[in-house]
Amino acid sequence: MSLSQYHLGSRFESKKIKDDDAHALNTWTEIGRLWPRDDLPKKLPDTRISLYIYDSSAVYGGSQATFADKANELLETIRCDREDWTGLAFFGTPHEGGSQGMVNAERIAANVALSQFENYRMASFWGDKDTIVSRDSSRFRLPGGREKIIELKANHRRVAAFGQTTKDEGNLKKVISNVKSLYKEALKEITPRIKWIVPFEKNSCFTGRESELTRLEELLFAEGGPKKLVVFGLGGIGKTGLTIELVYRIKEHHKDCSIFWIPATNF
Repeated sequence: MSLSQYHLGSRFESKKIKDDDAHALNTWTEIGRLWPRDDLPKKLPDTRISLYIYDSSAVYGGSQATFADKANELLETIRCDREDWTGLAFFGTPHEGGSQGMVNAERIAANVALSQFENYRMASFWGDKDTIVSRDSSRFRLPGGREKIIELKANHRRVAAFGQTTKDEGNLKKVISNVKSLYKEALKEITPRIKWIVPFEKNSCFTGRESELTRLEELLFAEGGPKKLVVFGLGGIGKTGLTIELVYRIKEHHKDCSIFWIPATNF
């Protein structure tokens, strides 16, 4: 499962060309806390975090590319990265323009996104003290229940970055809860595509070896854990039986995993 939050141009208080790399990180950081890296993986261990950095000179007139070109570039990057995206989260994004002239470029990006993501679920966060982006501008106005508008107790700067205050902790709790909801909805859509090819029935008489099973499962799904595991030993000690029990346990505990049993009895 992959999740990505993106925020095209979160600060508009200065019209000079910024250091794009630093600005992209600062958008999500408060007092050294980069919450997509530091907090989100703890709540969603299977999440892969990616950061998209665009050249802001397209907005400030220093590039031949238009803002719409940059929006299309983002969407193409997402498509090439993964083709099974199902949800998007926006933070203080002025889909209908904002109170400062530069954010009107955002409307172009919003129109591009809307035309390509009509079937996606979306969460749009806005700050109750945001003087740049209004509540109405922060939403796409999608039909049905595919879009949710969430109010945060924040100004425009703090709608996507969270420090250690009680208010920030409350905002972050709302954000992570709604991102988890997008995650769960995504699982519902991709679950029918999960593959299970194991040519053995579960052994209802299997017993014991609990410590080995637990250790193998922990290793397979530990963050930064090994990519390959080998079960080895003398013939007849139960390697196949242990592995069969393990894959059925994984099927039960990790419903978003595909499992393929590939015989390798000879070369």
